[in-house]
Amino acid sequence: MPPQASGPLGARRRIATTLKRWREESGQSLTDVSKETLISTSKLSRLENADAKPRLQDVRDLIRFFGKQDTPTATLLERWVATAEASGWWTDFSDDVLLNRLRLDTHLAYEAEATVERVYT
Repeated sequence: MPPQASGPLGARRRIATTLKRWREESGQSLTDVSKETLISTSKLSRLENADAKPRLQDVRDLIRFFGKQDTPTATLLERWVATAEASGWWTDFSDDVLLNRLRLDTHLAYEAEATVERVYT
């Protein structure tokens, strides 16, 4: 299993949602996109599930592939890639082994992105 991507989850999720929507609207499978872009199906899947930090080159290739160059959404995607590359504030305070073993990294990423807190008892 590849290592969990750490850092801001919101940007990764927005990228994932957009890329998946574009692919589904185009009526293509991950395999179809993979053959044309030379990005592995595994990597495409991880991008569409927000399980990987997106690389700017990959996102630009997908923008071109889907014909979305020079659109406001393409500009947003490139900005979100820069945001997604940042490390989460918690990575300086915790042992990487502990974060990966207990999946705390993902939990902390959700916590850092939260805008509402609800407590149920």
